[in-house]
Amino acid sequence: MKVFCVFLLVSFSYGLPTDSKGTKLSAPNLTRLTAMESDGGYSERINWDAVVSDDASDPVVGYKVNIWEVKKIKSTKYSYVNGTLQKREEEIEPPIDFDNGPEGTPTVLLTPANQTEVTFNIKLHVTYEIRIQAYTKNIDGPLSSPDRIQLD
Repeated sequence: MKVFCVFLLVSFSYGLPTDSKGTKLSAPNLTRLTAMESDGGYSERINWDAVVSDDASDPVVGYKVNIWEVKKIKSTKYSYVNGTLQKREEEIEPPIDFDNGPEGTPTVLLTPANQTEVTFNIKLHVTYEIRIQAYTKNIDGPLSSPDRIQLD
């Protein structure tokens, strides 16, 4: 029984922070996405709720707005049409991965802590995934839940 209890203690404590003085940040909450058209093309305005650090000596100094162009993946579908098997290839968006961003390197826009809005240029028929994170001088907070946008 003692071995079992020790094992449970080890398994439940695995991965927990050992330093209780560490700063904790919550993920920003995206509140609004607004598409805009101008003479030069299209842009997207992103708004989010401010994040406050739980450690007054390590305040939020800004936000990192991560923007990925989502690359489509090829999919092959087979179907019978008039008794004949036909092959059709199409490109589809990959499913959203809530733990990681899409493949590739995001464009990262930095804003100061007092700014919870950013605007960036977008292209038609391209899907973008947006995730925001607050940061302090010592740590990066968790990424927000992903949102995807596309203008057709």
